[in-house]
Amino acid sequence: MLSFKQAIITCVREKPLNIRDRAPRSEFWWFMLALSIVGIIASILAIIPVIGVIIYIIYSIASLVLTITVSVRRLHDRNMSGWWLLAPYAVSFLGIIVAVAGGIASSEGLASIGTLIAVIGSLGFLALFVLYCLPGTKGPNRFGPDPIDTMAQFAPQGMAPMQPQAPYGQPQGAAPMQPQATYGQPQGTAPMQPQQPNNGQNQQ
Repeated sequence: MLSFKQAIITCVREKPLNIRDRAPRSEFWWFMLALSIVGIIASILAIIPVIGVIIYIIYSIASLVLTITVSVRRLHDRNMSGWWLLAPYAVSFLGIIVAVAGGIASSEGLASIGTLIAVIGSLGFLALFVLYCLPGTKGPNRFGPDPIDTMAQFAPQGMAPMQPQAPYGQPQGAAPMQPQATYGQPQGTAPMQPQQPNNGQNQQ
């Protein structure tokens, strides 16, 4: 799963015009969120004369291109052709043409048919939304390898646990040093017990 930052880097810097590969859900929806945030900022800046309008125009063009490319890759992740992105627009446009033709010909039936076709085209946008929410195909498909598997393959491996720091003056990895024996006592023997005072009486 891509993070918010990784999704922006992938869509803006690495694959801005890429319509061949696949895009997982995390990449698509994180980037859609980023475009929405930038869109709000651009709309606010649009009230500034000239400069604000220029910024908004640049944002509109860039967001349109980037949205198309990431949407095509999201469909590829579902093993679907990117041309399905145009289906709702084509059907809606056809319905509008038929409805207008029915109005010109004063044919209520033709106008009703055109309206119905346009409504079906509008439902196509809802179908695309559902497709964007569905997980991609497992494993490679005709558009490339599974991006989830690719991310897992190149993810940094876990670091080995750190070894405890050796005491000062002791080599790293060596056995811990034994406490220094008391002067006159052999190394490794139990510590000597303190001598009991003798007041001239035998201990019982």
